[in-house]
Amino acid sequence: ERRPHLAGAAGAALCGHALAAGWCVRIGSGRAVKVTDAGERALSALLGIEPAALR
Repeated sequence: ERRPHLAGAAGAALCGHALAAGWCVRIGSGRAVKVTDAGERALSALLGIEPAALR
């Protein structure tokens, strides 16, 4: 299912950093990712995003 997302250079940079930092992991061979526990903590601390919003 497609959902709203960040696009372009900002989205690519954020995704690359999140993957490198272990904040998310790829699911299979597609474009989908899953936010890790570490990612939930980081996004909450840095951006105020509540973990429930990431599920």
